[in-house]
Amino acid sequence: MRKVVVGLIGILLMAASVYGYVRFMKHLDRDRFTMQTIKPARTLQSGEVIELSMLRRVTIAAAAHQPDALVEVEELIGKIVVVPIGREEELSKWKLTVRQSVPLKDQRYYSFKTDSVANVNNMIRKGDRVDVWVELKGSEMLMATGGEKIASLKVIEGLQVSGVKSAEGIEVIDRTNLETALASDAEQFSGARGRPNGVPVLNTYIMLDQVYQAYAAASAIGTIRLALPNLTETQVLTAQVTPAFEQLLSSGRLNNHPNVEQDDNVEELSAPLDKSEAPHELILSESNLQDTKDGSRDDSKDESDDISRDDSPNEVMR
Repeated sequence: MRKVVVGLIGILLMAASVYGYVRFMKHLDRDRFTMQTIKPARTLQSGEVIELSMLRRVTIAAAAHQPDALVEVEELIGKIVVVPIGREEELSKWKLTVRQSVPLKDQRYYSFKTDSVANVNNMIRKGDRVDVWVELKGSEMLMATGGEKIASLKVIEGLQVSGVKSAEGIEVIDRTNLETALASDAEQFSGARGRPNGVPVLNTYIMLDQVYQAYAAASAIGTIRLALPNLTETQVLTAQVTPAFEQLLSSGRLNNHPNVEQDDNVEELSAPLDKSEAPHELILSESNLQDTKDGSRDDSKDESDDISRDDSPNEVMR
């Protein structure tokens, strides 16, 4: 009986050692031939700012790893997606970029009212760069040097969008739900920017002073329209006023525009007041003051005489 027990224990020890060896070799092979990487939790669309909730950590074969893929979360947070990235793709460096999110030197935040039409059917999102056009109609149209009417004009190129807010103060982004998460990459790509979580009412931009002046001038003479250029453009541009609109501003032709004459708040379009010119106010000399006083006394005397004449019949009747 004792020999049987010893034999069974020996068999169990041998089985445990074999099992441990097999597990060790598998673990070694997995460490040698697999690795941890990061993939999107859903399809990422062009222009989206990467957040922690958009990422997931997975194990893949080392041979399937892309050499330029980023594998650390800290390297991905805040980056801008250049091209759509599917759920089974790694986040390669060339698919991401870094864009300006805060004002630099001589730049400031400026906010303007907007709507879904101006925002390209509610497709503009935080981090985009847009082109600004002014649309002119009827009497608002400008005349070109050749006599042709100008119905629209590009004002600014590469304007940085810092935020798009709804009436509730919520940043306008694309909604994500279970149906969206389960959809294929092709379906998510076709529906990009088609499920906003709100209606935009306020756009915030990062502008230089001269860019703001051009935007304000364009707002005074027509309707602002935004254009959304190629979202996969990785070149970092600085917003600048177009040469055509700069020439229009410098020529002073906007000062004669009917809308400008009716708008007293557009200081950029009005000529600055010369320091030698005094404000338009009544200036009285001593002689003028004396004449004014004498005139006042004469008027008072005349009024008193009139009152006396009016009252005299009443006194006679009494």
